[in-house]
Amino acid sequence: MKAVIDTSSIQISLLADFPQFVPTIASRLLEHWRFALPDDTYDARVERLRGHLNKVRLPVALVAHTSDEFVGTVSLRTHDLDDRADLSP
Repeated sequence: MKAVIDTSSIQISLLADFPQFVPTIASRLLEHWRFALPDDTYDARVERLRGHLNKVRLPVALVAHTSDEFVGTVSLRTHDLDDRADLSP
């Protein structure tokens, strides 16, 4: 059974301000995308997330969290499809 989180306590912050969540996010993303990216590794995920620890340039990651618990994440990138770099902000 999953724990219930009081949504009124959720904050949205830059991942750069909460880098302690990187290992948890890497594990969760690896598990979630295993079907599509079977050769991905934990270390590769951590390295990509570290590349998102920016505050004023892309790529940047945001993290939803309570005071000490990871809830979710989103990343903003210039593009995420190498063959469609024209689809950028």
